[in-house]
Amino acid sequence: MVAPYYISITGFTLKSIIYLPKFMSYSIPAEKQAAAAEGNLFTETTYIDGILHTLTAWKDKQSMRKYMLSGAHAKALKVSREIGEYSYGTKTYGYEAETIPNWKEARQIWEEKGTLHGKPIPTKAPTCKTTQHSKILFGGNLYVKILVACSAWFLLTKMKI
Repeated sequence: MVAPYYISITGFTLKSIIYLPKFMSYSIPAEKQAAAAEGNLFTETTYIDGILHTLTAWKDKQSMRKYMLSGAHAKALKVSREIGEYSYGTKTYGYEAETIPNWKEARQIWEEKGTLHGKPIPTKAPTCKTTQHSKILFGGNLYVKILVACSAWFLLTKMKI
């Protein structure tokens, strides 16, 4: 018997906070595409420990792959090497499941079973510039928060989201 869900868990680490506006200009349309894609049952994003995550549930793996290789997501994949840090924080995992995991479960599964795209998996999590920038971004630097908020507002209004 086939499980009712195909679950996809991703993590993405930016090279630097300066790539956040460009990342958002690709990720927002890709997330909207996922939510509207045929076969998509659930789409959610979050930020944990300097890593941007997505958690999606699909009726089957074929639906997920059709989404992944088309439209806004395909465009995002093309720029991922330019803006992303191919390290411990950039990996994916997909599997069939009876239920959709919560974020705690998803993060644990991703940590244990996720695989890296592009390069071999490092033996340990690096301490990277992105994580340091991310702590500043979400940890209290008002100037950076204002910059990010203005960038987000600009992108959202420009894209009429």
